[in-house]
Amino acid sequence: ALSLPLQFGMYDVLISPSSATVAPMRLAWDTLATILEVPAGVPVTGQVFGPSGAPLANARVALRVGNVPSSVGTTDSNGQFVVQARPVTGALTELRVAPSNGLPTLVAAGQFDLSANVVVSYAATLAVRNLQGMEVRDAANVALPFTQVAVRGEISNGGTVTAGPTVFARGVTTTSTTTDAGGKLLSLPVPTFALTAALAPPSGASGTVAVPAITPASVRADAPAVMSATIKLAGNPLAGVELRLTPVASSPLAGLPPLQLTATSNAAGLASINVAAGTRFNVHIVDPLRRIAPIEQLDVAVGALGSIAATKAITILGTTLQPGSTSPMANVGVQVFCVQCSVAQQQIPLAQGVSDRAGVYAVTVADPGTH
Repeated sequence: ALSLPLQFGMYDVLISPSSATVAPMRLAWDTLATILEVPAGVPVTGQVFGPSGAPLANARVALRVGNVPSSVGTTDSNGQFVVQARPVTGALTELRVAPSNGLPTLVAAGQFDLSANVVVSYAATLAVRNLQGMEVRDAANVALPFTQVAVRGEISNGGTVTAGPTVFARGVTTTSTTTDAGGKLLSLPVPTFALTAALAPPSGASGTVAVPAITPASVRADAPAVMSATIKLAGNPLAGVELRLTPVASSPLAGLPPLQLTATSNAAGLASINVAAGTRFNVHIVDPLRRIAPIEQLDVAVGALGSIAATKAITILGTTLQPGSTSPMANVGVQVFCVQCSVAQQQIPLAQGVSDRAGVYAVTVADPGTH
């Protein structure tokens, strides 16, 4: 049984059973329906072969048919797998194979015949190496002890998938480890193609470093770059405003544990952060004192953001209560929308907040009187 506090109406629902023998299912759900039947789906079988041509065991396999995922299967000692899916004739299907031995994840998309046995073959040119013992140094050539390291890399031809048609698969690697007290990597099996490593030392700036296909004894981080912005309100610099940077999903830094870089503007309105060169960030400018409306810029290249003209803010305060009661309701999401915008803009919240334990929320938006 499942209980959710929802308004009556129609919802797009994705059901993901905990059992690997039942495929997830997406459906339009009317809240008046109290029973949802989830058929098992259709079994999809296949076999995975490693670069040597031998069956590959302990690889996780999953499909996505259109926008509906399958269950997740694991290959046995013969490389064979079975997953439950909901095939749709003519639908684009994505297949992912994630091994556990350092080979890259294979990703392929095509109009596969899922009634056929799916054959996945890694490219014969692929091999695995272990970066254990490689020393990691910063831009000043100083070893980085106890540093979190996330490694990423991709090749266009990592193998093939045959299920009716044969499709080339990308080989994608995303993995992580740390350095020891001497700045040397702990065990980290990876493929033998060029990679990029993102570094997050306990102190100092994050960075990136290239890892060539042939493992060197040590690598040295690229010189950091500077991300900066000058925040002004009505032409006057504003101190105490936070510049927050979050790596975009395609950035090597995104492979690190949740990472947000923050700096606070000084009396001149300037906030600056040393960051990894060549990285792209989602930029958020937030005033803890709520003098200005939040500012967001997505997928921004490293560099000076220049002078940013902020907009005066108003703060909407309120309290969320239990239905039919005066008792406060905590952790309720509150969103503010524009009603005099284009139809598309009306669907996007201007700002959002969450009620606290006392049911109180505060949402800061641009003052409409300043537009």
